[in-house]
Amino acid sequence: MIKIWDSEGNKIEELEGHKNSVLDIIPITSQILISCSRDGSIIIWKKGRGKQFKKTSHLKLHESTVLALAKLNEQSFLSCGADGIVNQIDVNGNLLGSIKAHDEWIWAVKVLSDSVIATIGEDGFIKVWKLGPFRKIDEMKIGPPLTAMEYDEERKMLFVGNIKGTVTALHFSEDFCISKKFDHQCHRDKIWVIKCKGEYIATGGEDNSVKVWKKWPMKKVDEYRHKNFVQDLIWVNETIISASYDGKICVNTPDLS
Repeated sequence: MIKIWDSEGNKIEELEGHKNSVLDIIPITSQILISCSRDGSIIIWKKGRGKQFKKTSHLKLHESTVLALAKLNEQSFLSCGADGIVNQIDVNGNLLGSIKAHDEWIWAVKVLSDSVIATIGEDGFIKVWKLGPFRKIDEMKIGPPLTAMEYDEERKMLFVGNIKGTVTALHFSEDFCISKKFDHQCHRDKIWVIKCKGEYIATGGEDNSVKVWKKWPMKKVDEYRHKNFVQDLIWVNETIISASYDGKICVNTPDLS
């Protein structure tokens, strides 16, 4: 089930359609949502005349779990899964392109420009792809399986997290070739999420913590904990909203002084 909340914590709407855990949700516009699930499906939700979201497409384009989504533009999005496949799909449910990008699970896909994306996988590789049609630009073996990724567009930096709790910072050249800048040990266990805001990075993982870091150099400035591992988080202005397998959503304003 998907639940939609307002900024005051009031539930607005519930959406039912998947048969197993929902692993990612992205807004394409204020009228369109995309969700993916452990059941191997992708659902496109669009607002109807009653201003409630309705299921308009229920897609089965992966052979197993769909792990993550990324908005490409207002007309299309990307999906990646445990089958190692990346799909480009339009908001009407049409498959625009597909590639076997990794030999193992792809944990995240990130849009770097209108026509360039990055993927990370259980194989420990980050790969950079040109769209239309898919063509590999560069790749780098980082080491342990990679599970989280965030792009700092201003600095052309990508931050990737792995199952051992390390964040690796990567830089892109003008033609999107990869160079490694540094590693930093951020958590004791798997990192599930990395989100940037200005000079700061927030990370969350299986050690049940959310940590906030100054980017340059990587220095921890705040931390708070859940009772189970942290699955996702977002920045809303100066506040962090985090979600955990303990079933709770927490709202915290980190001390950035």
